[in-house]
Amino acid sequence: MNAGTSLIQTRFASAEPKSLAENAVLYDAPVKTGAAVVCRLSAGAKIDSILSQGDFTQIGVEAWAHRSAFSRIPSLLARVKTLTVKEENAELKSESGAGRSVGRINKEARPEMLDVKGKWIKVMLRGWLPTAFLAQPPASPTPD
Repeated sequence: MNAGTSLIQTRFASAEPKSLAENAVLYDAPVKTGAAVVCRLSAGAKIDSILSQGDFTQIGVEAWAHRSAFSRIPSLLARVKTLTVKEENAELKSESGAGRSVGRINKEARPEMLDVKGKWIKVMLRGWLPTAFLAQPPASPTPD
C-alpha cells in the first residue's frame, strides 16, 4: 500500500445471507496478486459479508465436505478446530451427503470445523472476494 493510500474499511451488520452472482474465487487476503486461493465457490452459494475493504469483501461461508478431504479430524469438544486439507479440490456441498455442490476447497485453506454428521464435516471458510461477485450489495454499514 502506498503512503498516500488510505485504507477504508466498513463493517456490516449481521443480515440475511447473500448469494454469489457468479462463480468466484475466495482469497486469503484482499488482493488478487500474491494472495493464496482458499476455495472456488459456485454461483448461488450462500455467504455472509463481514467486512468491506476497497473493492473486496471479507466473507464467511458454511459448507459440508467429506471427511476424507482432511488429514486429521479433532473432537467437536476440542478448543482448536482448524482442519488441514489433504485432498486438493475436494467438493463443498450445501448439505451433508447429497447436497448440491457449492464449490471446491484448496489445500492452502484452513477451515474451522463446526459439526459432524457421519462421514461429513460442516466447515466455516473465511476469505476475501471482489465485491462485484455479490448478487446483492452488502447491508448498510454500522458505526464502529
